[in-house]
Amino acid sequence: MNKKAFFFTIDTLMALGVLVVGFLLILSTHIYQPIESQTIFFSKDLLQVFSGTKVDQADNALIFQMRCTDCECETQYCGLIKNPDNTLLEQLGEFIYRYENGCGEPCLTAAKEIAASISQSLINPQFTYEFVIKDQDYPLGEKEYTLLNNTEITKRTQDKSNLLIVSKRLIYGIADNENMFGPYIAEVRVWQ
Repeated sequence: MNKKAFFFTIDTLMALGVLVVGFLLILSTHIYQPIESQTIFFSKDLLQVFSGTKVDQADNALIFQMRCTDCECETQYCGLIKNPDNTLLEQLGEFIYRYENGCGEPCLTAAKEIAASISQSLINPQFTYEFVIKDQDYPLGEKEYTLLNNTEITKRTQDKSNLLIVSKRLIYGIADNENMFGPYIAEVRVWQ
């Protein structure tokens, strides 16, 4: 009778061991599911910050240098911002318009640096993102200006993502207080 109890105990311990190993294997496999709601909020919020904040409300040293009219700041960006009543998104659109119409590289660089300096505190490193302004009326078709992205850092591409959220806004306005610009399409693409 003692031998029977001994074998039942060993049999029970082996079965318990198999169950524990099985549960550990099940729990150790990580099932990845993208966080959909945070991705949507991040995409919309980034565009909301740019479209809801006026240039004169932005507390940013780079924007202050661009607004400076007396040019004591002695930077290449001195006096680039002509209308402080523009929203940040309208200002980016104006820089794209001025880039296409003779301002050259300083305007495009200024747009990229504004996008980077404003969004640096808003970016969650968990997400891959891209901020793009598209010109639909470009003579050779659609022209796309990527102002901000972190795709070089993370090496993840949109094609391989499980979730891609795109938020869009229309940009138009008056450049240099005289010429109408736009419509441009501002896109924020966020993916995981």
